[in-house]
Amino acid sequence: MSTLVIAIIILVSCSSCKILKMAVKILDCSVEGYRCREAAHAVRLAGVRPSYGHAQSLLNMNMFNDEKDMYMMVTVHLGNDKKPVDIVIDTGSSAMWIDENDCGSDQNGLFGDCSSGTEPNTLAYLDGEVNGVYARTSVWLDNDKIESVNHQFTVAHTKTKLMTFGIIGMARGYNRAETFLGTLKNNGLIDIQAFAIYTEGDKNVLVLGGVDQSLIKPGSNEVTVDLIRQNEFFFTLEGSKIGGEVVSMEFSETLVDSGNTLISFPGYLSNTIVGILAKKSIECYWLQESNPMFSQLVCKMTQEQVFPDVEFVIKEKTFTVPGDHMKGKCFDTIGGYFYDDYGSDLQECLIKIEFNTSGKYFTLGKTFIHKVYTTFNLDENTITFAQNN
Repeated sequence: MSTLVIAIIILVSCSSCKILKMAVKILDCSVEGYRCREAAHAVRLAGVRPSYGHAQSLLNMNMFNDEKDMYMMVTVHLGNDKKPVDIVIDTGSSAMWIDENDCGSDQNGLFGDCSSGTEPNTLAYLDGEVNGVYARTSVWLDNDKIESVNHQFTVAHTKTKLMTFGIIGMARGYNRAETFLGTLKNNGLIDIQAFAIYTEGDKNVLVLGGVDQSLIKPGSNEVTVDLIRQNEFFFTLEGSKIGGEVVSMEFSETLVDSGNTLISFPGYLSNTIVGILAKKSIECYWLQESNPMFSQLVCKMTQEQVFPDVEFVIKEKTFTVPGDHMKGKCFDTIGGYFYDDYGSDLQECLIKIEFNTSGKYFTLGKTFIHKVYTTFNLDENTITFAQNN
C-alpha cells in the first residue's frame, strides 16, 4: 500500500517576521492501482513562536501507520483564478512543473498563464524525461490573500509513466536558474532561502523561510552539517547500523531527498544488510521496483514482528529510525514465494529500505525525514537534523 502526503498553505499573522508554514493531509492509496481516497482528518490551528517569521499555523491530520507513505505533497494555488494544484515536495531537484491537465480552463487564470508559454524545456527524471514549455504565474499564500508573482514553472505536455504528479523543487538550481524559494525571497515573502519539514503524530508541516524552533524539543539530538555539493542536499554520513550491527562506518556521500519515499543504501551493501538480518532470524530478499535502478527490501515476518531499528551517525551523534516505522505492509506473497511450512503465519513484508543498484551514495528519503526534523538552508549551505521522535 502507499500513502500520499499533501499539504495546504495556512498562515496566521504576527509581527516583525517572515516565515510561512504549509501543513499536510494524507491520501490513502492502493498498491495495485494507486487509486487514492482522501483519509479522514481533523483540523486545528495553533499560533506558535518561530525563531523568525510572521506566520505560523499547524494543521493536524490523522496518520495511517499501517500504510506505506509514498510522497510528501503540497497543494498550491496558482494563477489569477487561484487554481489548486497538488505537487510533490522535492528536495532532490530545483524545477517547478505541473501537468498541462492541471492548468484548468480559465483563460484569465492559470490556463491563460500555461497557454502563454512558448520556450521549450526538458527535465530529466529517474525513468526518463518531462517535456513541456516554460511559463510564469502567481502563487497565492496566506489563505490565498497574498500573491507571490512571477514564478517560473514548466507546463508538462509529456511525462514519464512514474511521474503521476508535478513537482515543486526546493534545491538551489543550476546556472542561477529561477527557483520557488528564490522567487519567494525576491518578492520579500521570506527573508532567507530556507525551509523545514516536520512530522510527528498528526502534525505534518512544511515551514518556508526558516525553522520553527518551538517544534524542537529541549535536549533533542541536533546537528548542523555543511553541504558538500553546491546545488544538491548532499552531506557526509559517518556510519549506519541496523539492530546495533554495523552496516557501514565509512564516510559516505548522502542525499536528503523528500521526493524519495524510502531509505536508499548503495547496492554493494545489500548482501551485508541481508546477512545482518539473517543473523537475527529474519529472512529477506530484494524485489525489483518499477524503476530498474532500485530494488526494495522484502522480509518474511509475522504481522506482529518488529523490524530492527535503523541508525545513522551524523557528526558523532546517532539518529534513529525506529523499527516499527521501517516495516510497511505485509502480504501473503509479493515475489511469488510460498512457504514450505504449511500454516506458517509468516508473510512477505515491504521494508522501507531500497538498494540503488548503480549508485555509491545513501539517500535519506521521507521515511527518515518523518522521524528527524530536517531544516534545509540554501543561504548558509547547511542541513540541520533534530531527533524529535
